[in-house]
Amino acid sequence: MSPGGEGRSTGRVSRIGAGLLMLVVLAVLAVYANRAALDLPLYPATEGGYLIHALYGKALSAQPALFAQVERLNGTAYFLIIRAATYATHDLLPWMRVLGGLAYFAGLLLVYQSVRVHLQRGQALGFLLLALAFPYYRFAFAVLPEGWFVGVLGLIVLLTTRLYTPRPLLHAILAGALTGLLVMLKPQGLAVAAAFLVLAVLDLLLGRRDARILAGRILVFTAGFLVSGHLTALAANQPITSPFDFVTSALNSQVMAGAVALAPVASSMLIFAGVPALAGLVRIEMRWRWYRQHRRGFRLEPLEVGFLLVLLSLLATLATTGIGHGGGIAGRVWGRDLELFVPILWLTAAAFIGEFDRAGLRWWRVAMAIVPVVGVAGLVACLLNGAMLLPWDSAAASAFFRPDLTKFDLAPAVPYFALAIAAILAAAGAMAFTAGPSHRIWLTYVVAVAVLSTAVDIAWENSIEAKRAQLSVELRTAKAIMMKRRGGVAVVVDDRSTANTLFWGLQARPEVVLASPGQALAAPRLAQADTVIVSGRHRLDGTWTPVFQGKSLKVFSRAARPHPRADSGEALGSNAGSG
Repeated sequence: MSPGGEGRSTGRVSRIGAGLLMLVVLAVLAVYANRAALDLPLYPATEGGYLIHALYGKALSAQPALFAQVERLNGTAYFLIIRAATYATHDLLPWMRVLGGLAYFAGLLLVYQSVRVHLQRGQALGFLLLALAFPYYRFAFAVLPEGWFVGVLGLIVLLTTRLYTPRPLLHAILAGALTGLLVMLKPQGLAVAAAFLVLAVLDLLLGRRDARILAGRILVFTAGFLVSGHLTALAANQPITSPFDFVTSALNSQVMAGAVALAPVASSMLIFAGVPALAGLVRIEMRWRWYRQHRRGFRLEPLEVGFLLVLLSLLATLATTGIGHGGGIAGRVWGRDLELFVPILWLTAAAFIGEFDRAGLRWWRVAMAIVPVVGVAGLVACLLNGAMLLPWDSAAASAFFRPDLTKFDLAPAVPYFALAIAAILAAAGAMAFTAGPSHRIWLTYVVAVAVLSTAVDIAWENSIEAKRAQLSVELRTAKAIMMKRRGGVAVVVDDRSTANTLFWGLQARPEVVLASPGQALAAPRLAQADTVIVSGRHRLDGTWTPVFQGKSLKVFSRAARPHPRADSGEALGSNAGSG
């Protein structure tokens, strides 16, 4: 075969491979787009919390006893988005999921727009597909602020690459305002604010040497940041008692919200973000060293600035994730707050990876292969030493799901753990021992991760689907009964996730009694109720008459309310408790 014919054949194979990968990506995306039609929150512990605070926050403020155990969430801007959506549609959940997904992909496309001109056509398409294929869209297609967070962050990255160097003060005011909005979406937005400040200092130390620009950046950024945060708070009718109210609230939430040890999360980040992170850092270091050797003035380039902002944001989020956990191994692999940076980091580092590819440096390819392998070794060690990898905690990391029936009742037949390890070892081997383009190797790996993690997610959803469907039907029945009765309503439930679903589904009318087994629940807890909806194995005394008995919910009423007695010793029964 002639060289020309061989080249055409290789190109045809590449196009076929790219087409197959595209089909796989679209199939995976279709799975999550289909979730838009679910009539109940899939992650009720968090989604339900956002819905309750957004729709019934005023009622809870006026009557805290309605649901005293509801999780305190900081997401004022997202609450406003939910409230706005209620004015436009009665189908709130589907629209919030669709809009969250659109915001997520819009953010990725904004980042892609900032780097596209620096990439060759094939590279540009490959890295764009890699970013789109990364399975974080699981949390974007949900009633969560994650998709909106990525959308705003993508705009910040685009503005940073375009304006940071030529228009420092304009960039600072815009970035400050948008970062303030990020904090009001999720407390993790504080990591982006910290990243901006560190970036400004690095810019000064590495070459700019102009303290006036540093001071101007920080002052203008801070002004935009505070104004944006306070305007969002005012729009939500939140009181402002000090200039840093929303910052303090977000910081407290960030510090106290962690439920993981640092080690397993850091290991997962090495797997998924180690290659672009190292590529960008090595490129900046090599260029800085060359300028220093030739005694020339060094300045960070626009792409380097955008890359550093994302990387520093990831590192700041990672650092805060480990606060209060002692750095121990045992914990949850909580990737939701971190994995959103991964596709953005790959895009901002894409041009640097392309440069190394064209240079053909063997040592660089070996180094890029070693980093994710080290991450896998760390994650495996953590999982074998008690770390928990639950399907709803992470997106990409769930590809390494390892069944443990002592912690979670899910034991799929597919060996996801072994397949995920095999996939990363294959990608590392291809990177170290072949000359194949990096974007193709890592795109193939990310697609494999997307397929595995999606399969785990589907297995988990299928395991709870029957109970969710039953709860949905019975919730409508309970609501219909409740609406016909004028007296007080109470819900007795033994877990917060179900409590969130019932409180939201019953439009914040019932008082939630979170009961745990083994603790007596005295009759005065239900003294104001004429209707009681029970979830779980709780039994009421003889003064209550069953109205409806389903598999998930039971509804009781009483014809005449007894006079409440403060000293009553009557209880719900042997399996009741107080929350």
